[in-house]
Amino acid sequence: MADIFVSYKSEDRERARHVAGALQAEGFDVWWDPALQAGEDYQEVIDTNLRQALVVVVLWSPLSVKSRWVRSEATIGDRYGALAPCMIEPCDLPTAFVLVQTVDLSHWRGEPNDPKWREFVTEVANKRDKRRALRATNSPAAAAPDANAIESLFWQTIKDSTEPADFRSYMKRYPQGHFHDLAQNRLQTLTGSRSSRARAPDPEPEEKKKGGAGVKILAGLVALVALGGGGSLLLGAQNQQSVMDGNAAFTAEPAPPPAPVFSIAKGLAGKWGPAGLGCEFPLTIAVNGDQLNFGDGEEPVAVEGVEPDGTIRAAAANGGTYFYALSGGNKLTVRSPSGDSASFTKCVS
Repeated sequence: MADIFVSYKSEDRERARHVAGALQAEGFDVWWDPALQAGEDYQEVIDTNLRQALVVVVLWSPLSVKSRWVRSEATIGDRYGALAPCMIEPCDLPTAFVLVQTVDLSHWRGEPNDPKWREFVTEVANKRDKRRALRATNSPAAAAPDANAIESLFWQTIKDSTEPADFRSYMKRYPQGHFHDLAQNRLQTLTGSRSSRARAPDPEPEEKKKGGAGVKILAGLVALVALGGGGSLLLGAQNQQSVMDGNAAFTAEPAPPPAPVFSIAKGLAGKWGPAGLGCEFPLTIAVNGDQLNFGDGEEPVAVEGVEPDGTIRAAAANGGTYFYALSGGNKLTVRSPSGDSASFTKCVS
């Protein structure tokens, strides 16, 4: 197996060819998918090479940051300490990888002595040598992910997607996959719902409109019990009279989390320039109720709470908790679930 696995978006194929060829010229053993031979099993060959690679080189671009497949391969590389990403076009990095050292090759045009290219080559070499040494000692830290782990991670990445193409890609890559039936059902649901959007909803049966008030009241009570002390029951004066008449429906809504948490979280909104990269490649955060949004293609994450010192806790898209500490309104420190941290400065515009 090759030492280096190159992950990229198919539309970036020519740039990927350029990077892979330059790495080979540096003496690295490189695999990327054009190396597939006629008759080989697509899914098996890719997964085998990804599993055995000492380094996973991810090429970030405006297209690849939105690709669930590239982000899945990056997650696998990061989880096993094998990730060495670079930016081939200016873009906002996926939130889960903002804290990972990323070399900016967006202005590199193939010069072997370019400082940024030398920096990237050194990073890949160091990562390869470290992983090789760890694997030689049978260290758990260097263990290669098995095929089931890779498939499961891919599925976790796309299972909530609303794009039929993601499920078609999964079924193509894993024709005998563990989640094949689920993917097929999800695909049918998505394509069916899209084709039926133009249809008017079926009229509600008259007997349902008249339906038993006792059932509706019971449903409302169940909702109230389920909410417990953490929720509220909204019932207008008109509905109260309707309940007395035996014809009311209850509407249950969860109460918003404590206001102080979100008044603090609002300070995260805006563009933040990472140390060393500045505002040319900002981390963009939008606060929407109890969620943080990071741009197109990124899943929103939930705000979990606030520490006594004002540090905000938010769920990480790939598991665990991120910590966001604001200082003076224009300084931000982000700590990842693994303990890595990065500093940011508020961008003026």
